[in-house]
Amino acid sequence: MANNAFINLFKRDFKQLADEIKSYNDEEYIWIVKAKINNSAGNFAMHFAGNLQHFIGNVLGNTAYIRDRQYELNCKGLSSSKIIETINNAENDVLSTLNKLSLSD
Repeated sequence: MANNAFINLFKRDFKQLADEIKSYNDEEYIWIVKAKINNSAGNFAMHFAGNLQHFIGNVLGNTAYIRDRQYELNCKGLSSSKIIETINNAENDVLSTLNKLSLSD
């Protein structure tokens, strides 16, 4: 039962993140950093996806995902479709892992 709650939360949040990336009218805006914000929306999305693929997918689910944290935080100019593909890959790894875990895990 607890797994279902986590699965539903992750589904919701992955969808919200993808929807936010899709909402940019101009893909250049995805990479803008303003004022005291350290990361662009694109870098945040890549970092979020990489973090979850590493800690849930790889560490808990043994997916063999190899994380490149520096790339996540420093890449620029990826298309929104590439970012969404990365988000979707992370979602697949996370949900697949959570579906395999027992409550005692």
